[in-house]
Amino acid sequence: MSRFILVWMMIFGILSILGQSDDGGNDLSEGLEETLVEGEEVFEFEIELAPDDILVIEGFKYEDGEGVDRNYTMAIKYYNESAALGNDEAMYALGFLYGTGKGGPVNRPLSNLYHAFAAQGGNIKSTMTLAYKLMMGHALVKSCPKAAQRYEIVAASVVHEFEETGIMRFKEDYVRLSTQAESVRDKEKEQEEIIQYYTDSAETGDPAAQVTVGTLHLYGGYGVQQDDAEALRFFRMAAAQQDPSGTWMLGHMYLHGINVTQDNTTALKLFRSAADKGHPQANRELGWMHLHGYGVPPNLETGMKLLKLAADMGSPEAQVDLADLYYDGVKVKLDYTEAYNYYTKAMAQGHLTALYKLAVMHHYGLGTVPHCQMAVQLYKRVAERSSWGEILHEAYEFYEQGDYERSLRRYEEAAEMGFEVGQSNAGFILDNNLVPKYYNNRSRDLEMALEYYRDSAEQKNPGSLLKIGDYYYEGMGAEVNFEKAAKYYQAASELRSAQATFNLGYMHQLGLGLPKDLHLAKRNYDMAYSMDGDAWLAVGLALAYLATDFMSEWVAWVAWDSILLCILFVLLIGALIVRNRLVHHI
Repeated sequence: MSRFILVWMMIFGILSILGQSDDGGNDLSEGLEETLVEGEEVFEFEIELAPDDILVIEGFKYEDGEGVDRNYTMAIKYYNESAALGNDEAMYALGFLYGTGKGGPVNRPLSNLYHAFAAQGGNIKSTMTLAYKLMMGHALVKSCPKAAQRYEIVAASVVHEFEETGIMRFKEDYVRLSTQAESVRDKEKEQEEIIQYYTDSAETGDPAAQVTVGTLHLYGGYGVQQDDAEALRFFRMAAAQQDPSGTWMLGHMYLHGINVTQDNTTALKLFRSAADKGHPQANRELGWMHLHGYGVPPNLETGMKLLKLAADMGSPEAQVDLADLYYDGVKVKLDYTEAYNYYTKAMAQGHLTALYKLAVMHHYGLGTVPHCQMAVQLYKRVAERSSWGEILHEAYEFYEQGDYERSLRRYEEAAEMGFEVGQSNAGFILDNNLVPKYYNNRSRDLEMALEYYRDSAEQKNPGSLLKIGDYYYEGMGAEVNFEKAAKYYQAASELRSAQATFNLGYMHQLGLGLPKDLHLAKRNYDMAYSMDGDAWLAVGLALAYLATDFMSEWVAWVAWDSILLCILFVLLIGALIVRNRLVHHI
């Protein structure tokens, strides 16, 4: 869950079932021993929690309105009691509440103080929050070195988790509410159908499908339960058909002893078979085995040759392996330039460790000149692959259920930690009044929506830049200011926002916040159409309207008295010519 690990929420669910007094004041610090009778079955629970954890659970209950009316005053009371006992989760919660003005006025200094104490206690969410504020200069003096220091802590923990589990969180498909085209539930249904299709294909003998389904079972995900036995079965089916990917994955199972007896000899044989068919990952595994002497005598030259072959074939793992060797100076001469080059290649393919190592190299000037801003941006990208990014998925689940208030609270939490999608989505919910008077009145809601859009815009989101322009143009959450509106529309246009570019054309046409210039208006309308062909109708109507302005301008420019004199002069000459001809004829 967003605020606590799942076990605390399970505990709270159990406590709710068992029943507490109305004031929530049961003394649980000595542990619980209750009996829940369901039908004829009897379940015994004995739960022992530290007093500070109990107080955090109580605080969250009142903050989230879980089983009770939402009451921020009570939430803060329990969090304060827990924080006094040194609970970093309570300190984080207080930092969030004071930072967003829940339960009282916004108090940034107090919020930062609680986050600082929580971060000192190892709280990752507070560490991310402070890192983001230091990076942007929000309520803290802007400091790239301090931001880098904090983001490095989070990024290192994410990479450690990845290297321990093998599960990469580098690419996340977070839903942006302003542009969602279909329900996530519809996507999940479609995903289930695709997986079923692959499973059916695998069972009927398609080796590519067998490898895909086997990999899904090996790591779990996309609705498929992790199952080593099933993974092994599908890999064996693919390998039996001489499929190089299936052969490689079967070798991987033997090398690491996954649901089979660990066997370097068998792994080596399978890797060689796949490598002979040009499989890059198999060459990488062979290189690693020769380098470290797994199943064969150690051979640095052969190991490096195979790793370089795999890297040249595009294996990001092999690229990282080589980069690590050059970075650490193990078995080869230390060479930060070579390490940097290989990490860069792997990062281009989305490898998490490579992204982190490049951040470190930019941070400390290893193999490249020190570049704090670049380091912070890279650290941040890694940090946002932490498990706390799941809060965005949880927020969308509440959104899908129509529980917009809980959805908004979680998006706000993500926003405080610097997740741009959280900022954009929090602004969207407030902007669209999905939680009426969330901040006590509509005016304040719009002001907060504008603040979240600003945070998102600082991270170069064109949709948020467009929205801020709209707010200043229409006077929502701020005074009407056409000049500021034009400024934000221009920034969004530079990020290829067709709507913002169209708006600039309109403002040039009417002279609102920009010099009146019909030629620039047409240029912007044309650019908007080139950015988005679907805007043809709006652009066509705007150009028709613009044509009338051009005509009006031309009419106003022409000196009609001079034209009249010219016409009269021409008529006079014509009359004289006709008269002369008539006289001559007579």
